[in-house]
Amino acid sequence: MTVVKLSSGGLLIYSAVALTDAGFAELERLGKPEIIVVPQPFHVMDLAFYKQKYPQLKVLGPKQGEEFNGVRVEADVVAVLKDANVTASLAPGLKNPEVHLKIQVPGGYALCVCDIFAGENCYAQGIGASIFKWMLGTSNDGFGIAKIVKWRQIADKAAVKTWALGLADDTKLKMVLVCHGEPFTGDAAAALREAAAVL
Repeated sequence: MTVVKLSSGGLLIYSAVALTDAGFAELERLGKPEIIVVPQPFHVMDLAFYKQKYPQLKVLGPKQGEEFNGVRVEADVVAVLKDANVTASLAPGLKNPEVHLKIQVPGGYALCVCDIFAGENCYAQGIGASIFKWMLGTSNDGFGIAKIVKWRQIADKAAVKTWALGLADDTKLKMVLVCHGEPFTGDAAAALREAAAVL
């Protein structure tokens, strides 16, 4: 889950995950939840919980009118999210649309993605987790495109590769925030070229 402070002072929540009472108290100290973004159909488990807890939340997603767990997407996030701190786009070449956020940070921006990239420490420890990671994780055990994403979610490898290489050339990209694993704050250009090479 990623939380972004909007220019209004309210909060945007991306790929919502239910929190403990202490976690929700900390969230609300940051600001009032205003927008919840459904990044793609595989990340909706706690959407209804958030909408019940915060009825005022505006639900944005890839396509207006879609419904997930009884919650309707009110508007197309790319069309309506025009905040000074964050904008949205859709990644090309995927079987299901995946919303990405471009979040302003000092010196450039952070790219927030859902499944297209995974970060380090994406899997638990132990023999079972090691086997799972070997079968389905990234080829380098760190930042990259997981094997399961290549098989299950990518429709056009060439389009995704071109997009990733374009990101690698963007000197304003300072970090990549992922839903699975740790944020990537290293050499984004090299990491994205390595990720693209597996396609």
